[in-house]
Amino acid sequence: MYLVDKNSSLIENKDIVCIYHYGCIDGVLSAALLSTYFNNIDYIKGYHNENIEYYESYIQKCINKNVYIVDYVPPKSVLLEIASVCKTLVVLDHHQDKYYAYKAQNHYKNKTYIKISKNRSGVGMAYDFMEENNLLHVKDKNKIKLIVDDMSKYDLWKHKRGSREEKISLFLRNFEKNSPSYVKKVIFDNCNIDAFYKAGDSLSKSFNEVINNYQKHFSTSKTKFKDKNKKNNEGIIIHNCGTYYFNELANHIMDKENINFVIDINTSKENNKAGLSIRSNNNTAFEIAQKYNGGGHNDAAGTVISYTKYEKMFLEYLKKGCFIL
Repeated sequence: MYLVDKNSSLIENKDIVCIYHYGCIDGVLSAALLSTYFNNIDYIKGYHNENIEYYESYIQKCINKNVYIVDYVPPKSVLLEIASVCKTLVVLDHHQDKYYAYKAQNHYKNKTYIKISKNRSGVGMAYDFMEENNLLHVKDKNKIKLIVDDMSKYDLWKHKRGSREEKISLFLRNFEKNSPSYVKKVIFDNCNIDAFYKAGDSLSKSFNEVINNYQKHFSTSKTKFKDKNKKNNEGIIIHNCGTYYFNELANHIMDKENINFVIDINTSKENNKAGLSIRSNNNTAFEIAQKYNGGGHNDAAGTVISYTKYEKMFLEYLKKGCFIL
């Protein structure tokens, strides 16, 4: 199947490298879907805002390979370098800050296919790509289509309310039981989804108690952010929450406290990192993430800053009684 012109094909079933969004069930399923056609895939975990040494380590793995990047885009300079050394490149993503990926297509037209769309889940885009290019020659196609449709309901980009992680956990258990063996192997052998199982168990046991009494369980601080319209938005920071039901927790806090955003900051002084997971109800999550070189979706975004920077912010907080972002 030709994607560029009649004289060049991007589809080869050999030397396949897949870089996927690790820690995200949409990214995990996107990676698994490729296994329905491609053999012997070399999977690489894609993280946002990693140090340059990490990116360099997987650029080397892409040399003269057919590279698929799903539900994820590395920094522009890294993507362009991958495009320069790989044999072919396909990028499928739905994060709204990743449109710079088209730069790779502009530079390497004869060997790249890039599609960025905010209107489809990551695994939905992977499914569409494979369907359009006649790559889904499997007897379980209808079952796979149901999995893709379900993911469109559960994926974080929709930012829907109500026990999302518990639903995903139940969905994955059903997936494990009913999915084709070749997809199941990729999911459970190559991608760690234990956290989602744990989240489902945690929700069913203690969801309401923790959500309704979050101040007893977590340390919190007030915060403010001035958006692009120069409007002051009030929010709350949860320190080292790290729970997989942060989405539900954030929605509950925004409703209860009548605020616009919630940030979970998880710090590691040893690694000099502070990870920010941000949720909002008025598009400020994306703006905050962008301010600190991150990204994601309008109301569900994130980034990583240095622990040193976080420490300076914390000292300012002690003076002002509020984190000013």
